[in-house]
Amino acid sequence: MLTDRLKRIDKTHIHIARNMLTVGFFVALAKFAGAAREVAIARRFGVSELVDHYVLVSTFVLLLPGVWTSVAVSVLVPLSRRLPHDQKLKFHAQLSAVICVISVALSILAFLFLPQLLALIYPDQSADDVASLALFAKGLAPLLGAGLLIAMFSAQLLALEHHSNTLYEGIPAIIVLLFVVFWPMGGQHTPLILGSLVGVLLHVFALLWLLRRSSNAVVPQFRFDSPAWKGFKAAIGIMVMANIVMSFTAPVEQLIASGLGEGAIATLNYANKLLALLLGLGATAVGRAILPVLSNASVDINRSKKLALQWAGLLFLFGLILAVVGWLFSHFGVRLLFERGAFSSQDTANVARVVQFGVCQLPFFFSGIVLVQFFSSTGRYWILFLTAVIALIVKTSSSYYFAQTLGIAGIALGTSAMYLVNGLVLLLILIRRPSAHA
Repeated sequence: MLTDRLKRIDKTHIHIARNMLTVGFFVALAKFAGAAREVAIARRFGVSELVDHYVLVSTFVLLLPGVWTSVAVSVLVPLSRRLPHDQKLKFHAQLSAVICVISVALSILAFLFLPQLLALIYPDQSADDVASLALFAKGLAPLLGAGLLIAMFSAQLLALEHHSNTLYEGIPAIIVLLFVVFWPMGGQHTPLILGSLVGVLLHVFALLWLLRRSSNAVVPQFRFDSPAWKGFKAAIGIMVMANIVMSFTAPVEQLIASGLGEGAIATLNYANKLLALLLGLGATAVGRAILPVLSNASVDINRSKKLALQWAGLLFLFGLILAVVGWLFSHFGVRLLFERGAFSSQDTANVARVVQFGVCQLPFFFSGIVLVQFFSSTGRYWILFLTAVIALIVKTSSSYYFAQTLGIAGIALGTSAMYLVNGLVLLLILIRRPSAHA
């Protein structure tokens, strides 16, 4: 009886589940590397202004790479899956040339002007704080360009369903960890800056090696005659706007936290890093497992819709169970990972409280990922822009409101409200709209 039921399971579900387990395993290893990095930073620097500055600058430097990562995955993966192999390589070569030029230009601009921008955004900082932020800004500026390249290479590998590249996302974290642990105690900014730069450079070369091994590495071509540019340009504008809007949620968190006292940003950062073990597992494993399948030309729109609804429901239940477990064991997890050295028991209590409110987002986050991938695979990018605007409004208003009564934990609760509203909007559109490309 069991064997007969297994035989009747759709092969597409098996394909998605297999991809999810594979990616999930690699993501877990990469995220644990990230958690180990945070443990090392917490032990050496505690909840200090130095960590605040490092997190603030990293957030701003990685803002555009984060936008491009989402755009590249949402647009490049479905497009690449539908292109013949020779046309795909031609387009990738021409796109690579464009991204290389943009990467160098933006890194130079960040080096020159990011310190002044941070001084304008945070005008009440002391002279020492301004100098610290400027040092991080100049030192971490190359991460901007490298992040753009990493996003493009990762999207190309995802389109090939070469999920082992996910494991390499842990390289920067491991290198930062090694620098923080072994750098002489006299250096404060240096181990964080050098570790970040060396780590991201190794990540770039690792992805290039994977592309070369799969015979998909290309030499940049400064031309624009690939037929794929038409479809790419039609989608890129709306997706860039959508992801720029969504990317502002991270600075919004930082700005709200900065008004809650010294160490608030660091507390929120440690909580977010712990939550990232769960969120990253869901976002990467689910998204990278299901998007290539939904983007296949062989999967029709009605079948894609049915798959999306089935997996959204399943992952909502999984997220709900995970949220309950996360709430119950948050204090234990924070204490196990961070409570040593300069990180006190009071810091543990503060971070754990933020984590408890943060795990409330898990069921809405996991199910929402599937819905987002469905609309990406069918090219309805305007819907994602609409929900991005709604998300930013809900995130800003709810986080500010909850922070007035719950403190830093209120910011995490605001994120949960954002994913709840976003998920409901996407579900209603999916159910009510006809199953056809827009």
